[in-house]
Amino acid sequence: YSELGWFSGLDKLGWEEVERFKLFAKANLYTNDLLSGKLSVLSEYVQFLEDNPEELLPGLVTIMETASLHLVNVDDLLERFSEKIEDFRNLEDATNRTHYIRFSYHRAVYYTKLQRYPDCVGLILLFLTSYNTINDADFKKFVVLFEVYREYASSEQIEQYQNLCKELLKHEEGISICDDDIRSC
Repeated sequence: YSELGWFSGLDKLGWEEVERFKLFAKANLYTNDLLSGKLSVLSEYVQFLEDNPEELLPGLVTIMETASLHLVNVDDLLERFSEKIEDFRNLEDATNRTHYIRFSYHRAVYYTKLQRYPDCVGLILLFLTSYNTINDADFKKFVVLFEVYREYASSEQIEQYQNLCKELLKHEEGISICDDDIRSC
C-alpha cells in the first residue's frame, strides 16, 4: 500500500487517498524499524513526525515503546514535544484517547526502566485521576503498575491514590470506607 499510484482513473480524491496510504506506509516502516532496534532512524522519524503532526501522538507511542524495549533515553524528545503532549490530555475522540492511554502507559514503563519511580508513580496518578471514563483493562494496567511501584510513592501520593479508590467506591451500597480501613485498593 506504499505505492498505489498505478491505479488508473484516479480522481482528486483518489490521489489524496494514494498519498494518505503512502504516509501510513512510511510511518509503519519507521515503527517497524524502531521497534526492531534500528535506532539510527530515530532522528529521521522525529523529523517525519514534525512534518506530519497528525502522526505525532501515535508516533510518540512508538517512541516510548522503543525507549522501553531498547533502553534508549528519550527525555529530550519528551521535552521537545512537552506542550503538544500536554494538549493530548484533552483529546476526546476514541482513537486519540486510545493513543494517549498507550503513550502514558509506555511512558510510565519507560520511567521504571530508568529507575525514575517517583516520575512513574506521578504519571500513574495523573492518569488515574484524569481519566474516569477509560476502559477497565487500561485502568487495571495502571492500578497494577501503581501497586508494583507503591514502595516508591510518597505519603502524599499514597494518600492521593487512596482517595481515588475511596471516590470510586463511594456510590457502592453497603460499603463504608473509614480512613483506617483502607491501605490499598
